[in-house]
Amino acid sequence: MNIFVSSLFDVFNTAACLVAALRLRRSHKQKPNVLVRDFFYFYLLFTVFFAFLAAPVVFHGDLKIVQLFFVFGHLVLYLALSYFIRILFALIGWKKFLLPLQLLLAATGVVVFLVSLLSGDAARIWEIGLAGQRLIAFSHGGAPWARLLVGLVGGFSGMFFALVMFIQSLRLEDKFLRRRSRWLSYGTFVLGFAAVFAFEFSVFPFYSFGIAAAAEVLAISGLLLMLKGIFYSRDKV
Repeated sequence: MNIFVSSLFDVFNTAACLVAALRLRRSHKQKPNVLVRDFFYFYLLFTVFFAFLAAPVVFHGDLKIVQLFFVFGHLVLYLALSYFIRILFALIGWKKFLLPLQLLLAATGVVVFLVSLLSGDAARIWEIGLAGQRLIAFSHGGAPWARLLVGLVGGFSGMFFALVMFIQSLRLEDKFLRRRSRWLSYGTFVLGFAAVFAFEFSVFPFYSFGIAAAAEVLAISGLLLMLKGIFYSRDKV
Protein backbone atom coordinates (compact mmCIF):
# COMPACT_ATOMS: atom_id res chain seq x y z
CA MET A 1 0.00 0.00 0.00
CA ASN A 2 1.25 3.48 -0.89
CA ILE A 3 0.99 6.24 1.69
CA PHE A 4 1.69 9.70 0.27
CA VAL A 5 3.16 11.18 3.42
CA SER A 6 4.17 14.62 2.15
CA SER A 7 0.81 15.20 0.46
CA LEU A 8 -1.12 14.12 3.57
CA PHE A 9 0.91 16.55 5.67
CA ASP A 10 -0.01 19.29 3.19
CA VAL A 11 -3.72 18.41 3.49
CA PHE A 12 -3.36 19.22 7.18
CA ASN A 13 -1.40 22.39 6.39
CA THR A 14 -4.16 23.50 4.01
CA ALA A 15 -6.80 22.99 6.70
CA ALA A 16 -4.72 24.82 9.33
CA CYS A 17 -4.16 27.84 7.06
CA LEU A 18 -7.85 27.93 6.11
CA VAL A 19 -8.90 27.92 9.78
CA ALA A 20 -6.45 30.76 10.48
CA ALA A 21 -7.69 32.76 7.47
CA LEU A 22 -11.35 32.40 8.49
CA ARG A 23 -10.54 33.42 12.07
CA LEU A 24 -8.62 36.49 10.85
CA ARG A 25 -11.43 37.43 8.46
CA ARG A 26 -13.97 37.29 11.27
CA SER A 27 -11.68 39.34 13.50
CA HIS A 28 -11.22 41.97 10.78
CA LYS A 29 -15.00 42.22 10.24
CA GLN A 30 -15.59 42.72 13.95
CA LYS A 31 -12.81 45.30 14.28
CA PRO A 32 -11.26 46.47 10.98
CA ASN A 33 -7.48 46.51 11.13
CA VAL A 34 -5.01 46.77 8.23
CA LEU A 35 -2.49 44.38 9.80
CA VAL A 36 -5.16 41.77 10.50
CA ARG A 37 -6.40 42.15 6.92
CA ASP A 38 -2.88 41.56 5.57
CA PHE A 39 -2.47 38.49 7.79
CA PHE A 40 -5.80 37.23 6.38
CA TYR A 41 -4.58 37.54 2.78
CA PHE A 42 -1.27 35.96 3.73
CA TYR A 43 -3.00 32.90 5.21
CA LEU A 44 -5.51 32.76 2.36
CA LEU A 45 -2.66 32.60 -0.16
CA PHE A 46 -0.89 30.02 2.00
CA THR A 47 -4.09 27.95 1.96
CA VAL A 48 -4.02 27.92 -1.84
CA PHE A 49 -0.27 27.19 -1.83
CA PHE A 50 -0.63 24.15 0.42
CA ALA A 51 -3.72 22.99 -1.51
CA PHE A 52 -1.58 22.73 -4.65
CA LEU A 53 1.06 20.81 -2.69
CA ALA A 54 -1.62 18.51 -1.26
CA ALA A 55 -3.19 17.70 -4.66
CA PRO A 56 -0.85 14.73 -5.35
CA VAL A 57 -2.57 12.81 -2.55
CA VAL A 58 -5.18 12.19 -5.29
CA PHE A 59 -3.35 13.04 -8.54
CA HIS A 60 -0.10 11.13 -8.21
CA GLY A 61 -0.01 8.92 -11.31
CA ASP A 62 2.21 11.18 -13.42
CA LEU A 63 5.21 12.94 -11.86
CA LYS A 64 5.01 15.70 -14.49
CA ILE A 65 1.47 16.48 -13.31
CA VAL A 66 2.70 16.47 -9.72
CA GLN A 67 5.40 18.94 -10.76
CA LEU A 68 2.76 21.20 -12.34
CA PHE A 69 0.95 21.39 -8.99
CA PHE A 70 4.24 22.40 -7.36
CA VAL A 71 4.99 24.99 -10.06
CA PHE A 72 1.59 26.69 -9.68
CA GLY A 73 1.84 26.38 -5.90
CA HIS A 74 5.16 28.16 -5.78
CA LEU A 75 3.81 31.00 -7.91
CA VAL A 76 1.19 31.52 -5.20
CA LEU A 77 3.97 31.27 -2.59
CA TYR A 78 5.74 34.29 -4.09
CA LEU A 79 2.47 36.25 -3.94
CA ALA A 80 2.11 35.21 -0.29
CA LEU A 81 5.66 36.40 0.38
CA SER A 82 4.78 39.82 -1.06
CA TYR A 83 2.12 40.12 1.65
CA PHE A 84 4.62 38.71 4.11
CA ILE A 85 6.98 41.61 3.31
CA ARG A 86 4.07 44.07 3.65
CA ILE A 87 3.38 42.81 7.17
CA LEU A 88 7.08 42.92 8.07
CA PHE A 89 7.46 46.53 6.87
CA ALA A 90 4.32 47.55 8.76
CA LEU A 91 5.76 46.10 11.97
CA ILE A 92 9.10 47.88 11.67
CA GLY A 93 7.70 51.09 10.20
CA TRP A 94 9.43 51.00 6.81
CA LYS A 95 7.46 52.27 3.83
CA LYS A 96 9.96 53.68 1.33
CA PHE A 97 10.97 50.46 -0.44
CA LEU A 98 7.84 48.40 0.16
CA LEU A 99 6.19 48.62 -3.27
CA PRO A 100 9.42 48.07 -5.30
CA LEU A 101 10.27 45.06 -3.14
CA GLN A 102 6.77 43.61 -3.52
CA LEU A 103 6.95 44.08 -7.30
CA LEU A 104 10.40 42.47 -7.35
CA LEU A 105 9.10 39.44 -5.46
CA ALA A 106 6.08 39.11 -7.74
CA ALA A 107 8.25 39.48 -10.86
CA THR A 108 10.72 36.89 -9.55
CA GLY A 109 7.84 34.52 -8.90
CA VAL A 110 6.52 34.97 -12.43
CA VAL A 111 9.98 34.36 -13.97
CA VAL A 112 10.55 31.22 -11.86
CA PHE A 113 7.02 30.06 -12.71
CA LEU A 114 7.49 30.49 -16.46
CA VAL A 115 10.93 28.85 -16.50
CA SER A 116 9.67 25.92 -14.42
CA LEU A 117 6.51 25.59 -16.51
CA LEU A 118 8.34 25.59 -19.85
CA SER A 119 11.08 23.22 -18.67
CA GLY A 120 8.58 20.34 -18.39
CA ASP A 121 10.45 18.74 -15.48
CA ALA A 122 9.00 15.93 -13.39
CA ALA A 123 8.65 16.02 -9.62
CA ARG A 124 11.13 14.00 -7.61
CA ILE A 125 9.93 11.08 -5.52
CA TRP A 126 11.40 9.68 -2.31
CA GLU A 127 10.26 6.54 -0.57
CA ILE A 128 11.00 4.08 2.20
CA GLY A 129 9.42 0.79 3.21
CA LEU A 130 7.91 0.47 6.66
CA ALA A 131 5.88 -2.48 7.98
CA GLY A 132 5.00 -3.54 4.47
CA GLN A 133 3.89 -0.01 3.46
CA ARG A 134 5.50 2.33 0.92
CA LEU A 135 5.87 5.78 2.46
CA ILE A 136 6.22 8.30 -0.35
CA ALA A 137 7.26 11.95 -0.37
CA PHE A 138 7.27 14.24 -3.39
CA SER A 139 9.53 17.24 -3.88
CA HIS A 140 9.97 19.97 -6.48
CA GLY A 141 11.90 18.69 -9.48
CA GLY A 142 12.75 21.98 -11.13
CA ALA A 143 16.15 23.51 -11.74
CA PRO A 144 18.42 23.66 -8.65
CA TRP A 145 18.71 27.47 -8.92
CA ALA A 146 14.91 27.82 -8.78
CA ARG A 147 14.69 25.65 -5.65
CA LEU A 148 17.61 27.51 -4.11
CA LEU A 149 15.93 30.86 -4.80
CA VAL A 150 12.65 29.79 -3.16
CA GLY A 151 14.57 28.61 -0.10
CA LEU A 152 16.56 31.82 0.13
CA VAL A 153 13.56 34.11 -0.26
CA GLY A 154 11.10 32.07 1.82
CA GLY A 155 13.42 30.60 4.41
CA PHE A 156 15.67 33.46 5.33
CA SER A 157 13.02 36.19 5.02
CA GLY A 158 10.88 34.09 7.37
CA MET A 159 13.67 33.88 9.92
CA PHE A 160 14.36 37.60 9.61
CA PHE A 161 10.65 38.38 10.00
CA ALA A 162 10.57 36.19 13.13
CA LEU A 163 13.56 38.01 14.62
CA VAL A 164 11.98 41.42 13.95
CA MET A 165 8.66 40.33 15.45
CA PHE A 166 10.38 38.94 18.55
CA ILE A 167 12.35 42.17 19.06
CA GLN A 168 9.15 44.16 18.58
CA SER A 169 7.43 42.03 21.23
CA LEU A 170 10.06 43.06 23.80
CA ARG A 171 8.93 46.67 23.41
CA LEU A 172 5.25 45.94 24.03
CA GLU A 173 3.91 46.81 27.47
CA ASP A 174 0.69 44.84 26.97
CA LYS A 175 1.44 41.30 28.19
CA PHE A 176 -1.25 39.82 25.93
CA LEU A 177 0.17 41.42 22.77
CA ARG A 178 3.71 40.56 23.84
CA ARG A 179 2.92 36.87 24.25
CA ARG A 180 0.86 36.70 21.04
CA SER A 181 3.70 38.31 19.08
CA ARG A 182 6.18 35.82 20.50
CA TRP A 183 4.06 32.82 19.48
CA LEU A 184 3.78 34.29 15.98
CA SER A 185 7.54 34.86 15.83
CA TYR A 186 8.29 31.31 17.00
CA GLY A 187 5.98 29.88 14.35
CA THR A 188 7.37 32.07 11.59
CA PHE A 189 10.94 31.08 12.46
CA VAL A 190 10.07 27.37 12.29
CA LEU A 191 8.29 27.92 8.94
CA GLY A 192 11.41 29.62 7.61
CA PHE A 193 13.48 26.68 8.82
CA ALA A 194 11.06 24.33 7.03
CA ALA A 195 11.67 26.21 3.77
CA VAL A 196 15.41 25.75 4.19
CA PHE A 197 14.90 21.99 4.67
CA ALA A 198 12.52 21.71 1.71
CA PHE A 199 14.37 23.86 -0.82
CA GLU A 200 17.95 24.66 0.19
CA PHE A 201 18.79 21.10 1.15
CA SER A 202 17.11 19.73 -1.98
CA VAL A 203 20.00 20.86 -4.19
CA PHE A 204 22.48 18.64 -2.31
CA PRO A 205 23.08 14.90 -2.88
CA PHE A 206 22.22 14.03 0.73
CA TYR A 207 18.56 15.07 0.27
CA SER A 208 16.32 12.12 1.14
CA PHE A 209 12.87 10.97 2.26
CA GLY A 210 13.83 11.81 5.83
CA ILE A 211 14.64 15.44 5.01
CA ALA A 212 11.50 15.82 2.88
CA ALA A 213 9.38 14.44 5.74
CA ALA A 214 11.20 16.60 8.30
CA ALA A 215 10.39 19.70 6.22
CA GLU A 216 6.69 18.77 6.36
CA VAL A 217 6.81 18.22 10.13
CA LEU A 218 8.53 21.59 10.59
CA ALA A 219 5.90 23.29 8.40
CA ILE A 220 3.08 21.80 10.48
CA SER A 221 4.85 22.76 13.72
CA GLY A 222 5.36 26.33 12.52
CA LEU A 223 1.74 26.69 11.47
CA LEU A 224 0.51 25.31 14.80
CA LEU A 225 2.70 27.77 16.71
CA MET A 226 1.35 30.64 14.60
CA LEU A 227 -2.20 29.40 15.12
CA LYS A 228 -1.58 29.47 18.87
CA GLY A 229 -0.61 33.11 18.51
CA ILE A 230 -3.65 33.94 16.38
CA PHE A 231 -6.08 32.17 18.72
CA TYR A 232 -4.34 33.41 21.88
CA SER A 233 -6.86 35.24 24.05
CA ARG A 234 -6.62 37.74 26.86
CA ASP A 235 -8.20 35.18 29.17
CA LYS A 236 -4.90 33.25 29.13
CA VAL A 237 -2.83 36.21 30.35
